[in-house]
Order: sequence, then C-alpha cells, then structure tokens
Amino acid sequence: MVEPTAQSPEPAKDGEEGKEIAAPKEYTKSTHFLFDHKLFAIPDCCFTKDPNTGDPGLSLPLGEIRAFLPLGPLMKMFKDFTEDDTRLLNVAIRGLSHVKEIRPGDSIPAEILDGSASWSVGPEQLDRARGRIFVALASVDGKPIDWTIAERGATGLQSDPAFEERKTKALAMPSASRISPSGCHASFRISKDSAKDTRL
Repeated sequence: MVEPTAQSPEPAKDGEEGKEIAAPKEYTKSTHFLFDHKLFAIPDCCFTKDPNTGDPGLSLPLGEIRAFLPLGPLMKMFKDFTEDDTRLLNVAIRGLSHVKEIRPGDSIPAEILDGSASWSVGPEQLDRARGRIFVALASVDGKPIDWTIAERGATGLQSDPAFEERKTKALAMPSASRISPSGCHASFRISKDSAKDTRL
C-alpha cells in the first residue's frame, strides 16, 4: 500500500512573504490506519459492524454486492499480516465503538489516541437540547405535554406565546420553587478538557 504523502506547500502570495508556513501534515502508523497488506488496498473497502450481529468486520466490494469478513476469522485466515497490521486491526475494532466505519488511510479516532471527542456539539444540537430542558420545565405543572415539541428547539419554543406562558406559570408554582426561571443554565460536556455552557 502506498502511504499518502503531504502536498508541497503553495508559493506565498503577494503580502504573505513574512507569514509562517505551516508544517506539512505527517501520516504515520501511530496516528493513521496505514496497512502493509495488499488486502487493505482494495478500493472502497472499509471496516464496519455487521448490522445483524454487531461484530466488526471488513466490508469489500464484490461485483454489484459487498462481502463482509468478520475480523476475528480474517486475522486467523491471513498469516502474513505484519505486526503493525495486527495492531491496527485491533485498533480498528476499538475504533468502531466510536465511529460507524473506518477506511484504510483514515486517522485513528481521537477517543483512542488521547481520549478527546472526535465530534463537536453544533448550534443546532445545543438548541434542541435547550428545547428539551424547556419542555421539562413546562411539564412541572403536571399537565399532559407533547414531548416531541422539544425538537423545535429552544428558538422555536420561545417564539410560541402559548408555550412561553405555560412555562412561566409552571415555574411560578410551589413545586417549582427550587428552580430559578432566571439565571438557570445547563452545562454540556464536549471533551475531557473543556465544557461549553449555554444559558437558558
């Protein structure tokens, strides 16, 4: 398998001569799935889980269909895997707990490398999370509530006068005395080193 190589840096544009040029990105077997065996050079192959059993395996194109080879038997079948290949296969098995598929050449998931998250929480996810909190606050009045409205997000709920009135009345009830309508906030953990706060 030919390992990917970093592209040559582009020539500096006018006015950029004094700027520092970023170092080329390095691809190594400690950070990327760079296999030695030719099996993993088959175009469009990837590691994924069997949708029925959940077992990790290698998915390969086979004409108009795809073949699925469980990694356990695969590692016993091929005796010429290098030590690095075997190590990366075991890393791939662990990686499939964090991502849906892994392709040869992909970077190793950050969860495995340093424990950080390989994903981030976007504004839409935060808005929906706040929407669920709003619905939970409104439900303090004990009346039936359609929890699916939470998917409208906090922005959508705040523009609904009827919902805002119900939430305000619910928070004024004695059972909600421990909840402060103003100043309450939720903290969303994004990684082991940072947390993002969003105010309700």
